[in-house]
Amino acid sequence: MFRFKKSTTHDHKPKWKFYTQQPPKKEVAQWQRLCEENKLSNASSFPSFAFASQSLLSDYDLIYAFCYKNKALVCVVPLTRIRKEMGYVRINVLQVINHSELDIFVPAYRHSESINSLIKSLCSAIRSQIDNWDYFLLENWLNTDVIYPGKIISYEKKTTYFDLNDKISISDLIPSKLLRNIRRNEKKIFPRRHTASLESFCKGEEFADALQSFFQLEHSGWKGEKGTSIQSNEDTQRFYRQFWTDDNKSSVTLLKLDDTILAGAITFTHDSILYLHKITYKESFGKFGPGSILIKNLLENLLLQSEISKLCFNSDPEWLTRWKPERYRLSAIELFNNTPKGIIFKIMFFSYRKIKNLGIKMSNLSFFLLR
Repeated sequence: MFRFKKSTTHDHKPKWKFYTQQPPKKEVAQWQRLCEENKLSNASSFPSFAFASQSLLSDYDLIYAFCYKNKALVCVVPLTRIRKEMGYVRINVLQVINHSELDIFVPAYRHSESINSLIKSLCSAIRSQIDNWDYFLLENWLNTDVIYPGKIISYEKKTTYFDLNDKISISDLIPSKLLRNIRRNEKKIFPRRHTASLESFCKGEEFADALQSFFQLEHSGWKGEKGTSIQSNEDTQRFYRQFWTDDNKSSVTLLKLDDTILAGAITFTHDSILYLHKITYKESFGKFGPGSILIKNLLENLLLQSEISKLCFNSDPEWLTRWKPERYRLSAIELFNNTPKGIIFKIMFFSYRKIKNLGIKMSNLSFFLLR
């Protein structure tokens, strides 16, 4: 007598579900869990970041892409959709969440999964399940692997970081000549009769007060004059107060001379990585480099803490070059839909980039296409 075992095969193919409104609380809780369990998550991975971003994306349709394997959530990617004008033509752009306060993007995903395979399946699902789009773009993506789900764009954006592993002193991180200059300026700002302090605030009213102090310090400089500071825009203030206050992973670090704030930084910590999201300084002390003094002291403090193994900047500012940090290259991919506009714009984009490579300017498209 033969006995047949019951089939235990599972469908391991990823299945995507798209929410056009805020997902149910149960799904959001699973999304949060994905982020907490993956060491590579950063601020942009978390649900509270996406929800706080709504204040900056009021003109966009928000779509939350949830991926499941065997009914278990394995990936979440927030998307936006908007209609953009190019001359006399309108194009529907579908894009992974992106705004002025987002410099690097990391999807929420289960750490045992291949993020490349998941994004490849997302591109397929977008083609088959989402309507009303002509062009899809994912940019600012922090991904160290090669991926080919769509056309990879020639993309020069990078992000810098300091690896603290096996480093004993600050001289292991900062070039000697630069370190001497920073210490010299530090002595000029902080003579013996004054008290220098580096304070971090991460919870409650102290955090809210420190965040407001950061806003005011940034607004007092050139960003305030140009109207690009956080305090210049109510929606941007709302974003920071909602996300950076609610997530319990954020902190504000202030460099003080007695009661005067000379520099400040907004940071986000996950697992063993501290992300320096924004930095500002008091411009009347600019010649002494208070921002550099803050970073130097922050690195010294982190070296004393075994919990943090990496300080990651959200960008690759030119002034940081002389610090000789390590760098990640950011990725970007694009897809064109098989709609009439999608096909036309694919030809236009391809032609524009070919001409651009030859050094010929085309102002009609340059405002829209990737740098």
